[in-house]
Amino acid sequence: MTTLTLCLLFGLGCHSYPTDQDEPTLVNLGELVEEFQELVPKKDLFIWFLDKASNDEDMKKLLTYITSDHFKAIDNHIWKSKNLFEFLNYLEDNDVKAYNSINIFRGLFNLGEIPEPPSDNGTESSGLIPIEKPDIQWELKHLKDEHDKIMEPHLSDIANWVFDKLSNNKDFQEFWEWLRSKKIQAVYHHIDENEQYQEFLQLLREGNIDCDKIIATIKELFEWK
Repeated sequence: MTTLTLCLLFGLGCHSYPTDQDEPTLVNLGELVEEFQELVPKKDLFIWFLDKASNDEDMKKLLTYITSDHFKAIDNHIWKSKNLFEFLNYLEDNDVKAYNSINIFRGLFNLGEIPEPPSDNGTESSGLIPIEKPDIQWELKHLKDEHDKIMEPHLSDIANWVFDKLSNNKDFQEFWEWLRSKKIQAVYHHIDENEQYQEFLQLLREGNIDCDKIIATIKELFEWK
């Protein structure tokens, strides 16, 4: 993640896009998603994941954590964001099966299907669920390093594809503006305010994952504040 976003940052310095558009016009993203997926070594990553899920104790701890009440409290909070549902609906309207893809992932970890959107009278805040930070001793850096090694031969092609689409494809330009919009920034801030999420970041730090650098790089890439 960090390597790719740094590559993108380097190239995007040559591009300029308007930032005052909160709701880009409807576009068709389905074909672009298929193109992008062809650039990602999905089979290699899946084989690696299955191997680690069966044989690596730290991966097993990570997967166990994802099924914990602590992680479910984060998940509960995330889906209180109306802006997130608006973004997913935008993707669905443009031929990206966002809900189905997320529900497949959620099913793997027994998280259930995506909750109903918050009501119009609701708020972005879900409150704080009193769940203590779990005591987990893990080392996660080797997992990130192995993942990055699989991705590394493909990063140049991915970065070049992104630069090409940003320069020549209106559909992708509109999608990029969504990622830079105030509404997506609001989704990030909504998640960031959650106590359990902050505790999760601390668990990653204790596992030698530099999550602060990763977050800062993503924020710089999309010019979030």
